[in-house]
Amino acid sequence: MKRREREDAPGRRSPGINFLLLVLFVAALLVAGAVRIRLLGTPLERDEGEYAYAGQLLLQGSPPYAHVYNMKFPGTYVAYALIEATFGETIEGIHFGLLLLNMATVILLFLVGRRLLGTAGGVVAGTAYALLSLSPSVLGTSAHATHFVVLPAMVGLLLLLDASESGRLSATYLSGLMFGLACLMKQHAIFFAAFALLFFCLELLRHRTSLRARFPIETVLLTGGLATPLAFTLLILWWAGVWDSFWFWTFSYAREYVSIVTPSEGLVNLGREFPRVVGPSVAIWVLAAVGLVAAIRDPEPFRKRLLLLFAGFSALTVCPGLYFRPHYFVTALPAVALLAAAGVSLMARGLSRASGVPWEPVAMGIAALALGTSILSQYSIFVRFTPLEVSRAMYGLEPFPEAVEIGHWLRAQPGGKAPVLVLGAEPEIYFYSGRRSATGYIYVYSVWENQIYADSMMRQMIREVEDSRPQYVIVEFVPKRLEGWTTEFLNRSYILEGRVDIISHPQTEYVWGAEARTKPRRARRYLYIFKRVAE
Repeated sequence: MKRREREDAPGRRSPGINFLLLVLFVAALLVAGAVRIRLLGTPLERDEGEYAYAGQLLLQGSPPYAHVYNMKFPGTYVAYALIEATFGETIEGIHFGLLLLNMATVILLFLVGRRLLGTAGGVVAGTAYALLSLSPSVLGTSAHATHFVVLPAMVGLLLLLDASESGRLSATYLSGLMFGLACLMKQHAIFFAAFALLFFCLELLRHRTSLRARFPIETVLLTGGLATPLAFTLLILWWAGVWDSFWFWTFSYAREYVSIVTPSEGLVNLGREFPRVVGPSVAIWVLAAVGLVAAIRDPEPFRKRLLLLFAGFSALTVCPGLYFRPHYFVTALPAVALLAAAGVSLMARGLSRASGVPWEPVAMGIAALALGTSILSQYSIFVRFTPLEVSRAMYGLEPFPEAVEIGHWLRAQPGGKAPVLVLGAEPEIYFYSGRRSATGYIYVYSVWENQIYADSMMRQMIREVEDSRPQYVIVEFVPKRLEGWTTEFLNRSYILEGRVDIISHPQTEYVWGAEARTKPRRARRYLYIFKRVAE
C-alpha cells in the first residue's frame, strides 16, 4: 500500500526535546522494572501455579492435557516452560520472565504510539501501559495468561501498521502469525485476530483500484498467518496422543463454561469489578476517555479507524464468559494506554491549531500528573509492602504464602516422586513440591459447576485418585457433592499429619503430628494435610 505521510514527521520537534522525552520514557521503564524486581518473590497465585506446574510437566516430557486438565490453549504452558528452563523453576524465575515480557510489551506500546502519535504519544502510551499493567487492581504483579496474550498481539499490531503502510507481504503474514500466537496463549485473543482481519481488509478496500487487486493474496497471507500457530499446535497434540482430551477441554467443556453466567449476572460482575480496576488509575482512564472522543473527531482517517477498532475489539477480549475477573482487563490495557496517549496528543494538536499557541507542554504536564497520581495511589504496594504483604493485599487470606511452605515440606518428605492430591484449587503446591497430582483435575471447580459434564468429571476424578493412591492429601475445601466420598476415602487409609491455621493477614500457624489432631482450632481458614498409612 502507499505509505501515508505522518503528521508527526521527524524534524517537527527539536532533537533535544525528543531526546528528553526518550530519557523520561527510559526512566519510567526502569522505575516499573525496579518495582517488579522488588516483588519477584511474591508467592504464586493459583493461575500461576497451574501454568508453572504444567510448564514443569512439559519440561519432564508430559504433553499438555495428559496430566493437567484445563480449557485454556497450551501457549502459556509452553511460555512458562521456556521461562522455567531459562531462569529456573522458582517463584523469582517466573516473575523475572514476566518482568522481561512486560518490558518488551511496554517498548512495543511506545513504538506503536510513536508511529501513530509521534514521540510524545509513544512515551505516554508506553508509560501508561507500564503503570496500568503493574497495578494490583488487575493483579498486575502475577504472571497471568493475559500478559502473554498482549506481547504477541502488540508485535502483530506493529507489523500490521508496517504492512498497511508499506505493502510488504512478509509483514502481512508475520502480523497474522503473531495474532495467531496470541490466540494460543488464551482464546480471548480471537478478538485481536478479528480486529486484524477487519482493519486490514478495510484498508485494502479503501485504496485505489490497482491496490485492490492485491486483496486476495494479502488476505490469504494474513489469514494463513493467523491459522499457522493453531494448525501446528493441533498437529503436535495429535502426534502426542492427547487430541481427545484437548478437544474436550478446550472446546466441549469450554463452551459449557462460558455459558454458565447469565447476561444479568455478567452485568453485576462488570459493575462490581470495573470500578475496582479503574480506581487506582482513574486519571489515566479519564485521559483515555478524552482520547476516545478525540479519536472520533480525528481528521486523519487511518489513525481514527485503527484506534477505534482496536479499542472496540480490545474491550471484547474482556467479555467471554461474562466473569470480568480483574486480570481479564489486562488485554484491554494497551487500548487504554493508546487512547490516553491520543487524548494528550490529539487534544494538544487541536488546541494548538485553534489558538496558534503550542499546547503540547501543557498536555504533557497533564499526562505527567495523571501518571503521577496513579503511582501515589498505589505507593504502598509499589514501595512499602513486602512480597508477602502484597500477596495478602491483593488476595486476602487465600493460602498462596502457605502453599509455598506446604510445597517445600512435601519436597522434604520421604517418598520421592509419589503423587499427592490437593482437594481445592492450589496447583502451585504441585509445582513447589516437585510431585505430580494424583489426578488431572488440579481444580475441583468443574465438579460443582452447573454444567452437563459435572457428573462424569467427578467420576473420572475419583477413579484417577483411587488408582493413583496419593501419599499425601491436602484438603483446602471440598465441594458438597464430593464430601461423602472424601470422608470415606480419607477414613479408609489416611491420618491427619498437619494443619495450617490462617489466623489473620500476618499470622499463620503450622502444626504437625499429634498436635495437629488435638490442638483446638482458632483460625479463620484452614488447610489439612493427610498422610497415607498402611491399610
